[in-house]
Amino acid sequence: KSDVASINWGLKIRNFSELFLVSGYGATDAEGRVQFPGDAVAQTEFILGRIQSLIESAGYSKDNIIRFETTVTQNVPPSQFSGIFAATSAFHSDVIVKPTAATFRVVQALGNPDMLVELEFWLAQ
Repeated sequence: KSDVASINWGLKIRNFSELFLVSGYGATDAEGRVQFPGDAVAQTEFILGRIQSLIESAGYSKDNIIRFETTVTQNVPPSQFSGIFAATSAFHSDVIVKPTAATFRVVQALGNPDMLVELEFWLAQ
């Protein structure tokens, strides 16, 4: 952890040998079908429920996450934002050094009209 005067959280990473970037991870099943259409919180929870096995299969753990980004579509009502934040906070609750999570973006649409949420992760070791 590194305190940075202009923001409330900074993370200094040094002496790492590789980065693993997971981009655009959505709430789709093995056949590519979007799960929980219309429910951004459930989509977020679905993604988080699957991401741990993905990163572990690549030789990483949640402790290696240094940054994550959340993208939602404009169809997600702001009333669901707190549920999305709660799901991501719960996912990181047992991690001692939390990743920086500075980006929460709202976009017009994602690649599939039923997809409301995508999460991106940066990991380092």
